[in-house]
Amino acid sequence: MIKFHEMAPSISDQTIDFLADVDGKSVVCKVTYEFLQDIRPELREQRIIELFRINSDKIYDMMEEKLLNKEEPILTTVDLK
Repeated sequence: MIKFHEMAPSISDQTIDFLADVDGKSVVCKVTYEFLQDIRPELREQRIIELFRINSDKIYDMMEEKLLNKEEPILTTVDLK
């Protein structure tokens, strides 16, 4: 079972980091700035944390799929193709 934490994500060098519980274990998930800017190019001028919030449903859906497939928990522009 996968559940995403509702606490605010943290901002690191080039990623937004957030936590997920995967079968009772905490996993740090990451989304690159580039992914956030490319997911909806028309909103590119928004602050990076706002891009995360605006797109959080899609981000969580995509991350859940990665976690279920036991892939590395990071979303990059490659995942948008």
